[in-house]
Amino acid sequence: MTEVAPPDVTPDVAPELPPDLLHRFGLSAPVLRAKTPQAEIWQVERIAGGRAALKQYPGGDMGNEAAGVAYLQHCDGPPAVTILAASTDAVVMDWLEGPSLGDLARGGDCATGDLALAEVARLLLSRKVPGAGLLPLQQLFAPLPDCRFQSPEGIAAQAVARDCIRDLEVGRWPVVGLHGDLHHDNVIRTEAGMRAFDAKGIAGPAAYELANAFRHPRGCAAHTVDPEVISTRARAWSAALGCRPDELLRWAISKAALSMAWSVAWAGRERRQDLDLIAALLRAEGSAWF
Repeated sequence: MTEVAPPDVTPDVAPELPPDLLHRFGLSAPVLRAKTPQAEIWQVERIAGGRAALKQYPGGDMGNEAAGVAYLQHCDGPPAVTILAASTDAVVMDWLEGPSLGDLARGGDCATGDLALAEVARLLLSRKVPGAGLLPLQQLFAPLPDCRFQSPEGIAAQAVARDCIRDLEVGRWPVVGLHGDLHHDNVIRTEAGMRAFDAKGIAGPAAYELANAFRHPRGCAAHTVDPEVISTRARAWSAALGCRPDELLRWAISKAALSMAWSVAWAGRERRQDLDLIAALLRAEGSAWF
């Protein structure tokens, strides 16, 4: 969900909302702010007062975004964005104003963004969202074993992911409800506090919650592969998640491998940026500092 995305539609593109949708949710004054492959995001006014984000799915259903909406509904408020109403074809949520934690990092304050992200993760886990009805993590990782990596980094990361999924399946970690894509650009610092959005709604171990965050923020590749940054993140983030640093790093390696597998499927090659990150994570996970 990209509630706060800047307008990326041109004036000559004029999608229309279904005639009954605004009335159904008590909304008015729609302004199209962004489009995704699945949905349109509109800034709207609530008849009850205040602005909101309306995410409408022209195809008639949320598809694979339904689990993320269900997760946010279970959170029932901060630090998650508040879901005001939802149906099979649309969701209404608070309008979020403010910089993302990614914006803070790109502005030079990476440390503040990393610490704030840890606190958001801790608070979300404290909501104790059940995993039932969300996307099992094993299902998300199902395509990874079939990927034919050529690099030593990819092969090693794939092996780590295989072991992590096997350990999950035999019950090594309790399964809980997770945001599933918690990283710097999915958290907005509003006047009322941090708000996480764009959840995937994953059922998995708490150690996975910040696995993808090691790949972020966007535009900060040199920062993400810095050994000191990885070490600091692993300590702070694992403390927030209630796991060991090495467990978090192994899930970070696994998620990096999955992301690279998607890149191979789309572009036919292993990206240098993914390989560099995986190499840095493997070195950190193999060290004795934790």
